[in-house]
Amino acid sequence: MKIAFIGLGNMGAPMARHLQDAGHELRAWTRSAERRAELRGAGLNVVDELAAAAAGAEAAISMLADDAAEFAVSEGDGGLLRHLPRAAVRVSMSTIGVDASRRLAGLHAAHGQGYVAAPVFGRPAAAAARALWIAAAGDDGALARVRPLLETLGRGLSLPGGPAETAHALKLGANALGAIITEGLGEVFAFGAKAGVAPAAFLELLDQAMLQAGFVGNYARMIVAGGTDSRGGFPLRLALKDVGLALDAAVGLRAPLPLAAAVRDRMLRAVATGRGGHDLPALARLAFEDAGLDGRP
Repeated sequence: MKIAFIGLGNMGAPMARHLQDAGHELRAWTRSAERRAELRGAGLNVVDELAAAAAGAEAAISMLADDAAEFAVSEGDGGLLRHLPRAAVRVSMSTIGVDASRRLAGLHAAHGQGYVAAPVFGRPAAAAARALWIAAAGDDGALARVRPLLETLGRGLSLPGGPAETAHALKLGANALGAIITEGLGEVFAFGAKAGVAPAAFLELLDQAMLQAGFVGNYARMIVAGGTDSRGGFPLRLALKDVGLALDAAVGLRAPLPLAAAVRDRMLRAVATGRGGHDLPALARLAFEDAGLDGRP
């Protein structure tokens, strides 16, 4: 396939090389002339103009930093919208906003071009090892055309269905969860350290008692299966008690637990509205209700 690859940073460069090594007719471009020269010297087929990369391409893949960069290579006299052939497929693998993804889909549709959103999960080492996980969505025909390219770049795909921007919604939600988990880990490691528990010892406990035991996965599956009204297990009134005790201890230790404090207030609301006997996933019901849903996935 004739491919334009736009964006040759720490993620994009190895991805472009995988496609070239797979035998595709690749023309790659990035804004930095120095970077273009470096990668051209390393054997990657790099061109000096974005328009030259796009001309005649069947697919154009972008791996860029943000919304602004995506639109900068799309619009204007030298952009992809002008120079990609009709019926070519634009594939945005960048992490961008849902609204930005929806707008790109509309712009390409207006130019007779396809659009697939395919953001990636993984760091540069995963890109180099072809170990990325990719969420992809878009028109069925466009997605079918570029799916072999995505499979060349990663170890697996998630296909949420729906319009293209659903893939970016999935990516952003997962990134938000990653940030929440990381914040929570930092809080409890600091809490433990102030109480004299080494972070490594805390991690060993979490790994053995919760992570390997499937704590997160089990609760996630309960939420997805609609188990937000289940009783028994770990009742919220007891979870509220435990989080409250942790926050009491945190005051004495001078070890702030802001995320735990926010969760305590959510638990308090659940208990106050008659859910004290419900299992921990009842917290998810509050999130659905607050989003204007019916309380179930």
